[in-house]
Amino acid sequence: MQRRAILIAAIALAAVSLIIFVFKLTGAGKKAAKIQHPEGAYIYVPVEKVPAVALVLDDFGYTKKNLKEVNSLGIPITLAVLPNTPYSKAVCSFADKNGMEVILHMPMEPEREDVALEKDTLLVEMDPKSVSDVINRAFESVPSAKGMNNHMGSKATGDNEFMTAVLKDLKKRDMFFLDSRTSKDTVCKQAALKVGIAYLGRDVFIDNKLDPESIKRQMHKVEKMVLEGSDVIAIGHDRAMTVKVLKEVVPEMKKKGIKFVTLSEMAGKDVGSRD
Repeated sequence: MQRRAILIAAIALAAVSLIIFVFKLTGAGKKAAKIQHPEGAYIYVPVEKVPAVALVLDDFGYTKKNLKEVNSLGIPITLAVLPNTPYSKAVCSFADKNGMEVILHMPMEPEREDVALEKDTLLVEMDPKSVSDVINRAFESVPSAKGMNNHMGSKATGDNEFMTAVLKDLKKRDMFFLDSRTSKDTVCKQAALKVGIAYLGRDVFIDNKLDPESIKRQMHKVEKMVLEGSDVIAIGHDRAMTVKVLKEVVPEMKKKGIKFVTLSEMAGKDVGSRD
């Protein structure tokens, strides 16, 4: 009888231990997210540790035609708006009314000399005051901006002195910087760490090839990276085809537990060192 009582007590203790283990594993009693592991199984992860996707769409400002479709995606998204374009302020107004995030898509000097430059493109030869004057005019035309990324800029982002001047100006405005990584020779991360400004780096371009299947493949790459445990910053463009593909793939990604966040949320996860 005593042996039986001990056995029952042991079984009860094991059951309690199992319940506690499951409670912790599933995140019961605390905020947890269910995400699908790349091998197919679902796992529970504390919300604050869930990898996320920050989706940025560049080149807004020359048209408003894709704004409603982008908004209908139903996910946090960041619009990168070119300054001094016909619809810069109108895009900001739409974004403000619909809870969308905006950053300044700042034109910077490319390596190629045979490409047309946007008005008020930042040039490497500019002194710090000229840099600040140009940036100030740009932010005046994109008043909702919370940060900046570079438009073109393969030459500019490779020049440490120049980028230091740009980032010092952004720090005064309490802004973050997204390096679009248009060049493998970028020095933006080093300069940002030195200046002490929140820095982010692009992981994937999703629509360098304007082809639906190519865009899908790039989004599947994003999906794989995040399900394997990495935060991902993906950059696309203000293009009808890109938005159409996103409307197809985003719902499937959400079903797998993938979380989408704004760029500023991503910057806040690890200020000064997100790469």
